[in-house]
This record gives sequence, structure tokens and C-alpha cells, in this order.
Amino acid sequence: MSERSLVFLVDKVKAELQEVIDLLESGEVDSEQELQWCLVGNIVGAHSYGETREVRYGNV
Repeated sequence: MSERSLVFLVDKVKAELQEVIDLLESGEVDSEQELQWCLVGNIVGAHSYGETREVRYGNV
């Protein structure tokens, strides 16, 4: 991926996170609601996966 593409993606994520921050600060979101965010990328090493925390390698 080119540096330009990475910069674009980072800027997009920043803008989306700022929208969430603005929404939370405005009080339009009920404090009982749950927000979940997940940043997905390429995982190259061993990592736990799923509810059972199965050890996997790479993106498999």
C-alpha cells in the first residue's frame, strides 16, 4: 500500500472517530447505549482468535 493510501485511510479514520466524539459530546447518544469499534489490519504473528481464544498464525 502506498504512503498516499495510508494517509488517506488514517485521515478517514480520524474523521469517523471525530464524528463519534462529537455525537457523544452532544448528548444525542443515550448513556445506556454501547458503542463498539474495531480496527482491522493484517496480523502476521501468533494471536488469539475468537471467543475460545484459539491461537492462530497470520491472517488465517
